[in-house]
Amino acid sequence: MIDNSYAEHLVKRKQPAYWLAVKAGMILLFILSLLLMARIPFGFVLPVAAAAGIYLVFLNGDIEYEYLYIDRQLTVDRIAGKSRRRRAAEYDMADVEVIAPMGSDRMKEFDRQVKSTVDFSSGADGARTYGIIHNRSGVCTRIIIEPDERMIRLMKQSLPRKFFEY
Repeated sequence: MIDNSYAEHLVKRKQPAYWLAVKAGMILLFILSLLLMARIPFGFVLPVAAAAGIYLVFLNGDIEYEYLYIDRQLTVDRIAGKSRRRRAAEYDMADVEVIAPMGSDRMKEFDRQVKSTVDFSSGADGARTYGIIHNRSGVCTRIIIEPDERMIRLMKQSLPRKFFEY
């Protein structure tokens, strides 16, 4: 029997506009370091450092977020380079005040109370994002996610008085 209180969704983060320039700059730096390697004492260190920089840039440029909603608990994992998974955050839905689409009037009501915003969405234009107002120990945080239909349905079922859809 399949548990109905479980949903997971994977969202690929859109790369910023400057990311292509960063990648090209790192590759040019590597080529330049290869050319300078013979002319500088200990010049072999430059290409090794540039290669390590290229690896980190390419690895951290490909970011995905995986949302896992189980029994009124939202867990967000950050996946870098489709290989390194780290727990980004974990939220207990008992501490949630409201869940509503971003830009809605419900979200605007909390603009003054929110101390910080955490964006776990794709960042793509036109994405259907939802904001979660999480209040833990008096600290109000806005969490931006991009759930699928199943996760929206589960949140609506488990938190009917806190979930708003426009």
